[in-house]
Amino acid sequence: MIKNFDEYLKKYVRLCIRKGLNVQKGQTVFISAQPEQFNIVRLATEEAYAAGAREVITDWNDEVINRLTYLNADEAVFDEYPDYLKVRGDYLTDIGAARLYILSENPEALAGVDPNRVMRKTKIRRRTLKHFYEATMSNLVQWCIASVPSNAWATKVFAGKEQSDAVDALWEKIFRACRIDENDPLENWDKHIALMKKRASIMNSYNFKTLHYKNSIGTDFTVGLAKNYIFEGGSEDTPAGVTFLANIPTEEIYTAPDRLVAEGKVV
Repeated sequence: MIKNFDEYLKKYVRLCIRKGLNVQKGQTVFISAQPEQFNIVRLATEEAYAAGAREVITDWNDEVINRLTYLNADEAVFDEYPDYLKVRGDYLTDIGAARLYILSENPEALAGVDPNRVMRKTKIRRRTLKHFYEATMSNLVQWCIASVPSNAWATKVFAGKEQSDAVDALWEKIFRACRIDENDPLENWDKHIALMKKRASIMNSYNFKTLHYKNSIGTDFTVGLAKNYIFEGGSEDTPAGVTFLANIPTEEIYTAPDRLVAEGKVV
């Protein structure tokens, strides 16, 4: 068992709510998670209310049930999406609900499942919930993706370890990557975000026209950058000026390529 695990876990959840989502007083919070992470969801719900949330709505997404559905449901199911879920998605978008996605996935959850069924279900969900997804991708509301170990994920990463030891090992990696230590993680992330913004500013100052990638095993690839591109990284902002972290952890400095300027190969 990890030393100070309970303390670190509460710090991690607090980071997700206070810095990841940056929940505003009177704001509704939507949490999506696997059922086995009910304890994390309870901690997140408590922290969201402490931050001033108006209401916390929970959505349980079970991989085992999803797998059974993909394997056994009627063919027509994969080209349909329930109206009540569209109504819920539109409602959450229209009230500006902040969205926390707790990922705890089994890498083998869909092994042997017909990929065509998965593709069709994904397409109809995206099409039906267009308003919901556009608001997310446009940062009209705060959203955050955070990870929690599952037994299947941990034993996949740390093959050869006992299940409990594998889960502890994965938690240690997550805590380290998320800057959860004896200090205040919120302060740790303020410093990290400031550093990422500085790095993005440096990248923008170079005024690159193209980026050229090479490595020792054959990569030799040049990609152009879009007109008026901007390097960004770290935190995001809603139109109302609320700062949030879409991913915890994140080390990413990114920009947009020119889709018409790409030459070479990647190995």
